[in-house]
Amino acid sequence: MNLPIRFFFSLLLVFSCFLYPVNAQELELKIRPKLESSLKTDYYFSKVSDLRKNQEEIGEVFYLNNSKIPVSFNGELKVLLKDYFNSQLEVNRSESREVKIRILNVAIQESLNHATKLYEGILNLKLGFYLEGNINPIHLVDYSNQVKYQRSLNSLAKLQETTLDFLDESLRYFDSWMKSQTGTNRNLAQSVLLNVIYHLPESTEDTVYYDINQPLKWEYFKDRPSVGSKYNATITCSFSVEGSAQMVDGIIQQNILIQAYMLPNQSWVKNPDDYGINHEQKHFDVVKIVVDRLIHRLKKLDLDTDFYEAKINTLYFDAYREMNRLQELYDSQTQNGLDKDAQERWNIWIVKGLKGDWEELDRQLAK
Repeated sequence: MNLPIRFFFSLLLVFSCFLYPVNAQELELKIRPKLESSLKTDYYFSKVSDLRKNQEEIGEVFYLNNSKIPVSFNGELKVLLKDYFNSQLEVNRSESREVKIRILNVAIQESLNHATKLYEGILNLKLGFYLEGNINPIHLVDYSNQVKYQRSLNSLAKLQETTLDFLDESLRYFDSWMKSQTGTNRNLAQSVLLNVIYHLPESTEDTVYYDINQPLKWEYFKDRPSVGSKYNATITCSFSVEGSAQMVDGIIQQNILIQAYMLPNQSWVKNPDDYGINHEQKHFDVVKIVVDRLIHRLKKLDLDTDFYEAKINTLYFDAYREMNRLQELYDSQTQNGLDKDAQERWNIWIVKGLKGDWEELDRQLAK
């Protein structure tokens, strides 16, 4: 009769051990990958970084005799979290994005409610989600929240359940954010489509836009001549670049409008004649050639979503410097039009340049 009693007693002891931490000095929360995925995504988590100062413990909870014991995880949280989240993803690998997570805060606090005799806890969680960029990660969104719970002294399993539910909630939040932002958020764009247009608005009294079918007239030169200048005429001409972008089906559509213009109120002439207007016209033509070369380079540009704006800006400033250099070469070699032989050479080079033959102009720029 004694044998069955001792057997029952030993089973009771084994069962009791699972109600409490194996190590009475610490509670270990377990995070393990799930067996089945539940989210279809075009992203996966490539790296998790833990930025907390104390990565060993997340707080303390009440245990026997109202004493407190520290709470930790069953391993490095950055490793556990990466595996736990990725186990829930069914990833479309052909279009997948790399997402990084930064653990900013995980903390637990408990207090005793003397009226209810229950232990009340608050679990705080803050995660930062970043898209893998060509150089630096791109911040997408943060998840910051807290969950409150109540438990009896012996129900430590409540913490395990609450923690996993909280982590699941953060993943669902990020997944919902990604699905709502994919078509409209520029940080999530898959590619860039560049549309470059030479824009020819109608000229006004203040601005004359370059039109191949409308040569310059002396009447456009409205400024008062500079009395102390040795030159017969001066033209102020340049180009402008305007950009606008919009997201369409996950693609950044970047529109660029380029204009070449001269400013009548900053251009003047002393003695109008046909030879002089030709010299000033060629200054204006140089601007249009530079614009054509800029458009050509923009259309050949290999664009990525991270740095396409910087690349466009670089080409713009290069073109601006090129315009100034060509104008200087033109004036210096023709002596501002006084050297008629040099003027004739530049007339030929510029006419060819307007037709897309830039060989001689490139040769001059290389000097």
